[in-house]
Amino acid sequence: MQFSKGFLTLYLSLMLGVLQKASTSLVTGFLNQPIYLAVEDTMNYSSPVQTISWKIGSVKIVEYISLDPPKVFPQFESRVTYFSENNSLFIHQLSLQDEGHYIITTSLTSGTESHSSINLMVLVPVSQPNITVQIEKLPSPTLTMNCTVKNGSDPQFSWIKDNKILVTNQHRMSTDNHSLRITNIKNSDCGIYTCFVQNPVNRVEKQQLISAEHFQECLHPLSWVPVLFTTLAVLCVVGILAVVFTVKRFKGRQEDDVQHEQGKDNMPDVGEESQDAQYSNLLLDNTHGNKQEVNSTYCIIGAPPVSPVETEGHCSFHL
Repeated sequence: MQFSKGFLTLYLSLMLGVLQKASTSLVTGFLNQPIYLAVEDTMNYSSPVQTISWKIGSVKIVEYISLDPPKVFPQFESRVTYFSENNSLFIHQLSLQDEGHYIITTSLTSGTESHSSINLMVLVPVSQPNITVQIEKLPSPTLTMNCTVKNGSDPQFSWIKDNKILVTNQHRMSTDNHSLRITNIKNSDCGIYTCFVQNPVNRVEKQQLISAEHFQECLHPLSWVPVLFTTLAVLCVVGILAVVFTVKRFKGRQEDDVQHEQGKDNMPDVGEESQDAQYSNLLLDNTHGNKQEVNSTYCIIGAPPVSPVETEGHCSFHL
């Protein structure tokens, strides 16, 4: 009976070790983000812990020996922190090299070992997508759009048109939805298509306009109406400006004619001579040799003289 109990204990211990060795956690982290790795250890230790080690693949990250400070190996020292209190690992900034299989080994002073493992997957954000357009006009107008990204873990693609979900029986998509194909293009197929790409890290989008630049079918039957209205508006503006200019010219000519008529009214009749003109003319009568009698009436411009004085070659007056 004692042998049976011992055998049962040994068998259970071996089975527990196998289960612990097979116990694996799946953890997902994001590129350039921190992550905390820890294992839940439910084992009741029958003796004190002697050593603990963390490895990724065959590369050792941390080694902890009882009564000594934990040792983080140089290549991880700048970006990894180990907490011996709960046997956990903190990675400050994930890189793609951190992705892999982590093995945690705990050995007791009695020689017993327990194993745990973590599979870490590092997700990369999807980059800005790019849409390429392929056009086939024969035998029928056909459009193919391909949405691609350069980087990103497990990208998921989807499409909408004019902010509405696409009808699947009218639009053919590839298996992973990154490609959209439309045959027998009609006017209703023209518009703005949006490709969405996402994963657990982020979500991005890209728009593509399909217009008359790609297919004549995109020309709307009433597309000439805006052009017509624009042309009429321009002609109306030009006509109004022409009328305003003509009216101004006509008014200017009328004003010139009025001024011309007023000038004619102020001019003396033929044969008449104004008083100012009379005063401006000097009539010299050379009857006394070198002496000239000057009619004083014609010596002053604008007013008749009061007392003329005869002078040789000159005419002056005393007022």
